[in-house]
Amino acid sequence: VEDFPGEIAKNIVDSIYYKKLNPSLLTKENAFDYLRAGEVFYIDTIRDEAAMYMAENLDTRYALDMILKPVFKGVMEENAYNYITENFQVFMSDEKLKKRVLNEINADKLSNIIARKNLMLWDPSGRFVPAVEREKKLFFFVLGYVAQNKEDRLPDLKLLVKSLKMSLLVPQKV
Repeated sequence: VEDFPGEIAKNIVDSIYYKKLNPSLLTKENAFDYLRAGEVFYIDTIRDEAAMYMAENLDTRYALDMILKPVFKGVMEENAYNYITENFQVFMSDEKLKKRVLNEINADKLSNIIARKNLMLWDPSGRFVPAVEREKKLFFFVLGYVAQNKEDRLPDLKLLVKSLKMSLLVPQKV
């Protein structure tokens, strides 16, 4: 219980003995803690309520967790993949998010993300980068991903490279 803020612990106990968790207690700041509490204490109603809140308020804070945790399988997971894909530039640029992608996402999930047609990157002025530049950035991101843990990830390089549009890079001699 000490792993959770006092208010959350109180609400968990209340939900066990007195009443169902009031969804209005969930906020962007505490939804993940409620999700984690539901998982730790095996309280599906709390876990599911937090998962629904996160799915309805999808943002960079929740998206990676939504593709990592089994509770989000199905439509919620697919929505999270689409969100990450459409905002991948943010995940590559923000150091905290980039670190999470590099350390927490397995090669299958990263491959799923970078192979999607709706993955767009943009330059500092906000314009979408051309296809060759996009693939070049993704290629070097993949190399950085593998470099994080060469021993375990080198066998996944083939899968990741297949997810890229290498036909754009070869003529450019990247």
